[in-house]
Amino acid sequence: MNTNETILGIVTDLESYKASRAALDEMIAAKETALLSYVNTKDEGAAKTIIGDVEITVTGRINRKLDIDEFDKIKEDLPASYAKKVVKYKPSLDLRTLRAMQEHDADAYGMMARCITATPGKPAIKIELHGEEE
Repeated sequence: MNTNETILGIVTDLESYKASRAALDEMIAAKETALLSYVNTKDEGAAKTIIGDVEITVTGRINRKLDIDEFDKIKEDLPASYAKKVVKYKPSLDLRTLRAMQEHDADAYGMMARCITATPGKPAIKIELHGEEE
């Protein structure tokens, strides 16, 4: 088997596994939805249902997103004890500026590099099948 055949075989397997995973994800989601209609739940926090030796814990979550512009309008009106604590500001890297610094200002980038830990990420693989109808 030549390299191209090997690659195409791997691609075929990957696509098949992805399709199987998608079908399984749908089945799991349907069963979870069905289960939720029979067991104890809370909008937020854990709720348990015990049936014999089976203990089912459902943890409800509420996702909250801050509207920064709106917060900026009202933060001065909040009691100071809350205003300073209710929103946390977390420093993060601006990769565009970091890359520009790396390209144009080696000294500044060298200083900044001491503050950064870089680790390899999982590579993204995109496979496009051309010439086949779905």
